[in-house]
Amino acid sequence: MASSVTAESKNTRGCPGSCGSISIQYPFGIGAGCFRNGFEIVCDNVTGTPVLAGTTRPVPVNLVSIKTAEARVMLPVAWECFSSAKTVYDSSIGDVHFNSDVYRISNTHNQLVVIGCNTLGYTQSQRSEGNGYYPYAYYTGCMSFCNNSRSATDGACAGVGCCHVEIPPGLTNNNMEFEQYNHTAVLGFSPCDYAFLVDKDSYTFRTADLKMDTNTMMPVWLDWAIRDNLTCDQAKKTESYGCVSINSECRDASNGPGYVCNCSKGYQGNPYIADGCIDINECDEHNKEYPCRGIYENTSGSYECKCPSGTHSADPLNIPCNPNFPLAAKIVTGAIGGLFILAIMKQYMSKSDVYSFGVVLLELITRKKVLDPDINNLLGNSLDTYTKKKGVIELVDPEISAKGAIGIFHSLAEIIVQCLNLDVDLRPEMADVAERLQFLLK
Repeated sequence: MASSVTAESKNTRGCPGSCGSISIQYPFGIGAGCFRNGFEIVCDNVTGTPVLAGTTRPVPVNLVSIKTAEARVMLPVAWECFSSAKTVYDSSIGDVHFNSDVYRISNTHNQLVVIGCNTLGYTQSQRSEGNGYYPYAYYTGCMSFCNNSRSATDGACAGVGCCHVEIPPGLTNNNMEFEQYNHTAVLGFSPCDYAFLVDKDSYTFRTADLKMDTNTMMPVWLDWAIRDNLTCDQAKKTESYGCVSINSECRDASNGPGYVCNCSKGYQGNPYIADGCIDINECDEHNKEYPCRGIYENTSGSYECKCPSGTHSADPLNIPCNPNFPLAAKIVTGAIGGLFILAIMKQYMSKSDVYSFGVVLLELITRKKVLDPDINNLLGNSLDTYTKKKGVIELVDPEISAKGAIGIFHSLAEIIVQCLNLDVDLRPEMADVAERLQFLLK
């Protein structure tokens, strides 16, 4: 077995970062000086398959996750096959013992499945002090039964041809046992008994499995942790403490003793190596985990979400930013609503009323009186300014000419100019004015 490294002396430069298509990161590693004690991976360079070291038989690895402290491996199916009613002619208990200083079989992701007719299968783990008939701390299993070849059904695993059961936490090995029952009536369609651990999401019973290939292997999740200290508090006091990156945190293991390391909130990467936790760029356009309906601003370990200048939102994380609409502009909008009602009432009256209506609108947006003696020719100056420059900013009172309201006031200015046209025949009908005001109110 290759030599391991301590937390202080490790240097993963030059260490293989993968085996085949499987990423291998510290504390795991391939080759001397590349892994923490107990976390060695052996790479089969012929097949490109990583294999756990320190087990009683080769265990292929499908995935190693630093973030979730899990590994997905392939474990053998246990079986016993009968040559006559009560005679077992061959069997395998699928025995695999893991390095208990690192691994536990996940009780949250896996289940025990037993297949066969007249079959009782169970697993056991953690030998206790006693040497009696039941020397282990854990026993769990189930029994399946079927009286003919048509009893079992594809997709059903509730006791007829197939049964399944949850497993307890703390399992350190894959070890199955069977109780032998009379198989006289079932040899033709169920010549063997099977028992195996398997990822809950990766197995669905099929009646063809009553004659499963005895070389079959099943995907199983392992929980791994640094188990040379019981808790985070204890580990932090030692030189071998594994959470070495800044912006990393320690978390007590949930399945067995020990601890695992995580990057702090707002950071990602590998907490087991120096400077391994890096800031998450929440502003990345491909990062959908961090919502913002405004403008992102990345910060160390977090981000801010703000509305652009001239807009607002009660919750820019989830609610789009809308143009600011100052109180004065809201008052004007309310007044437009009143004028809309007036326009409806007068829509069948003469075009001279349209002119008067335009005057009212002009006074509304300029907040000046047409007949005010202190104002020199409001009508002439205002309309001349707008028609020549199309400058609604100059026309509208500054207190209500917010960026968010410019579109409304530009439309109002167009209506005013048409209503105040000196040529009576070119003035719009009041019904048209009412319709356009209604559109603005929307």
